[in-house]
Amino acid sequence: MLLVLAYLFRMRGSPISVVEAVDFLSFKCRYGAPTDVRKMLAAAVKNGMVTLKDDNILAQFLYDKQSLPLNLLCAVLDKVQFNEDIEPIH
Repeated sequence: MLLVLAYLFRMRGSPISVVEAVDFLSFKCRYGAPTDVRKMLAAAVKNGMVTLKDDNILAQFLYDKQSLPLNLLCAVLDKVQFNEDIEPIH
C-alpha cells in the first residue's frame, strides 16, 4: 500500500482530491476497482499514512524519499484485498 501511495503522490502531488486519486489509481494505473481503491485510501487514513481534510488526502510520510521500482505493477503482483469491515472513503 505504501508503494502505491508513494507512486500516487509522486505523480500527482500532495494534497490530492479523493476523486482524482481514485481516477488515477483505478483507471489510469489499473490498480483495482474504484471501490477497492477507496477502501485502500480508507485503510491508509485509519493507519495514519494519509490524512483526510475536506475532500483531499494529504501524505503523512516522505513519499519523495522512497526508492521505487521502475514498474510498480510488477512489484505489486496481486491486487490488494480488503476485509468487508473497511468502508470505502467517499
